[in-house]
Amino acid sequence: MYTAIYAVTEATNNIDFYFEICPGPRIFEWNMMHHDLLEKCCFDIDGVLCIDPTEDENDDGPKYEHFLENVEPFFRPSKTIGYLVTNRLEKYRALTEDWLLRHNVKYNHLIMLDLPDKAARLKANNHGGFKASVYIKNNCYLFIESSIWQSKQIADISGKPVYCTDERKMVFPNSIGKSKFLLRKVVKKLIGK
Repeated sequence: MYTAIYAVTEATNNIDFYFEICPGPRIFEWNMMHHDLLEKCCFDIDGVLCIDPTEDENDDGPKYEHFLENVEPFFRPSKTIGYLVTNRLEKYRALTEDWLLRHNVKYNHLIMLDLPDKAARLKANNHGGFKASVYIKNNCYLFIESSIWQSKQIADISGKPVYCTDERKMVFPNSIGKSKFLLRKVVKKLIGK
């Protein structure tokens, strides 16, 4: 007798008993970094592929450049990632690409924030919105993010799930949260702030 907790529809004829049909495409925490579906996923870099820089390292200058050159990998995907989406500034592309190459991180696209400096990035305060826009535009299956608050923003704006590595949980969209976020953006535009 053959039993399975999860089964796919096409295999049910070979199993005597199963608890639940688990249709594809699917990805699990234990195989996430080694799954062919990564080519249809978005990944953050800091906090996922490497640790986040400390406040001291995040100086938008020599300490940050040292961090970008020397930080050790954190999660190590073995498959090609579709989209690396980071709030790192475009001016750090060469250092980022060198680090990815040295650590054998395979990817199709590297999308970075095109702002002049850290002050402009902080003023824009659009970390989750930027990432969500790429997620939506490229019709990806999943976004893998470290920050819980950015995970919630990305999920709410995109209407799609985000896996948060810090919390080790899937974050699903909250239609109320999304409506509030969009309403705030509309109000800010109307009053010019």
